[in-house]
Amino acid sequence: MITVGAIIDGLQAGVGIALAMVFFGVSIVAPVTGAVVGGVAGCLVGGLGGAAAGTLAAVVGAIPGAAAGCAAGTAAGTAAGSVVGSGVAASSGPMGMLLGYVFDFCIGIGGGTLLVILLVYNKMFYAGSTLVTYIGEALPIINMGPGWTALAVRCTYKKYAEEKEASIATHNSGQLYEAIT
Repeated sequence: MITVGAIIDGLQAGVGIALAMVFFGVSIVAPVTGAVVGGVAGCLVGGLGGAAAGTLAAVVGAIPGAAAGCAAGTAAGTAAGSVVGSGVAASSGPMGMLLGYVFDFCIGIGGGTLLVILLVYNKMFYAGSTLVTYIGEALPIINMGPGWTALAVRCTYKKYAEEKEASIATHNSGQLYEAIT
């Protein structure tokens, strides 16, 4: 049972950290990528527009028109791409946190339900401990802790204590019976 709880908590932590890293990486790379892509696209669009304007003016004017159009397009595209990339970066942090919580919640509740079914099957279910763990798994920061492992350890220990107490009671009643007879 303890292994099942540890696997659930490990999956929750792993998925949460992985999502945080992915969205942290997006927030670093997005502004730079936006500026580069915007600059290249601006150069292409501006260069083609400048070349077309230069061709209309004269055949010789196509090359200077393309160069000027590329320069102007690069400046405009870089600025626009940088702004878009910064917007993506700003929104990726909260999005990563939200998705991390949703995935943690789903893994925790789904895996926890499996653990509870196993505890009931093995006659190790204690409702009070289970309810506290479910409430903890529904709260955003607390669900990052090893709640299911703690539940499995607690239920295993309580079952062991009950069996030990029952063994002692059986042993003492046998001694009492022998002393009477």
